[in-house]
Amino acid sequence: MKKVKLVLIALALVAGIGGAFAMQPDPGCETAPQYYWNGAGYVPVSGGYGVTWYCEYDPSFNCSFYRPNPMQPVYWPCRIGVYHPVF
Repeated sequence: MKKVKLVLIALALVAGIGGAFAMQPDPGCETAPQYYWNGAGYVPVSGGYGVTWYCEYDPSFNCSFYRPNPMQPVYWPCRIGVYHPVF
């Protein structure tokens, strides 16, 4: 019984550490060039976050996107919320 308990504790420890790493954001996301979805396509965002644009928090939308591989036209979500330019 002690061996089963030890195995279960070890599995819980490994799952906890793995979950912690899985929840960390992509470190290249916020420093990569950002895009937003305008309803017809992805548009590059000009300027910096908080200076010329910001994301109003709304967990049901993706505010900005980035391209993990610039050689492929695949966009992944980066920031959560609704995109707003600063006027």
